Amino acid sequence: MKGIRRWQPCVDHRGPETEQFARTYFADPERKCLLIAGGGFDPRASVAAGLLSSTLGERLSAIIVREERPLPSRRIVALADANVRLLQSLVTNSIVESIQIFDSDGAVVGGRNAVEAIRKNSLDGVTDVVIDMSALSIGVSFPIVRYVLEFAEHAEARINVHVMVLSAPYHDEQRRRVSNDVVSLVHSFHGDLKLHSRSESAKLWIPQLSVAKQSALERIYAAGSFDDVCPILPFPSSHARAGEAIAEHFMEQLDGAWEVDARNIVYACEDDPVDVYRTILDIEEQRRPVFEGTVKSVVVLSPVGSKAVALGSLMAAVERALPVVYVEALKYDLPAKETPMTSDEIMLHVWLHGEAYPAAEQRL
Repeated sequence: MKGIRRWQPCVDHRGPETEQFARTYFADPERKCLLIAGGGFDPRASVAAGLLSSTLGERLSAIIVREERPLPSRRIVALADANVRLLQSLVTNSIVESIQIFDSDGAVVGGRNAVEAIRKNSLDGVTDVVIDMSALSIGVSFPIVRYVLEFAEHAEARINVHVMVLSAPYHDEQRRRVSNDVVSLVHSFHGDLKLHSRSESAKLWIPQLSVAKQSALERIYAAGSFDDVCPILPFPSSHARAGEAIAEHFMEQLDGAWEVDARNIVYACEDDPVDVYRTILDIEEQRRPVFEGTVKSVVVLSPVGSKAVALGSLMAAVERALPVVYVEALKYDLPAKETPMTSDEIMLHVWLHGEAYPAAEQRL
């Protein structure tokens, strides 16, 4: 039996609907919006800012989060500098917050630093906060969204919280990175999980399969001591054989070390975060009574692929206090020529908190 769900129903938009929503909703002169966006090398960094600034004008302010990693290439730095300048030109009332992803001892501290960077900036007078996940890593975007949500839930004045993301699954799959050696829990998404521990809990791992993140996923599995694995594959998808191609690439893991039954493979729409959210909650709810009265069931997420699936995973993790495990990127390796954005590019919007949910306070 399904329990009460925070985002059921959910207000969300895709593609042209997102643009129409932004131009209509933010046209209200009483709305003052804060945009939190990444100022990295990703070519998607300024798309949401451009959409919002064209309607809000001077009523839009921004916090541009620049993720700093050790020894970035000159090309990465140049691209990030260019994106920051573009963001500042689109949103004149903006500040840049540079955050270190790694501490001096190599510890992953990006999420904690990101929350502190947002916390020190006042939200007084803001009616809406938009977090653009397009150019933010999950280790940074997840804690920011959670912090803003919790702030809005306890604020005296109503604050609407939105997430936007320019989804481009094919583009995400082409990007290669050098992963850190350490498996980490995303800041503020620990749930009931203790890594490297043989606890009495029955741990189900739901990883989003990504060819570009194969080595990271193998590290996570080795560190997690998982009892079962339900990998997520994209279906439907803009590329008809995307899910099949990814499954073929992971055949050794699926049939070998991970021992995945074909019935345990999860299919979720690659550009519909609400579908991903509902799918994960379905799994969590079906699993819970099986272990009731015996050991505790823990569902662990690793949304390391496309941005849309990551957003849906974030929603599920927030609602059910699910742990999120990942491997932080040390650096990114870009091809000699950046892969152009393709036809699978689509702007998504999910309204997470505020006046769209008049009974929300009663459900929290």
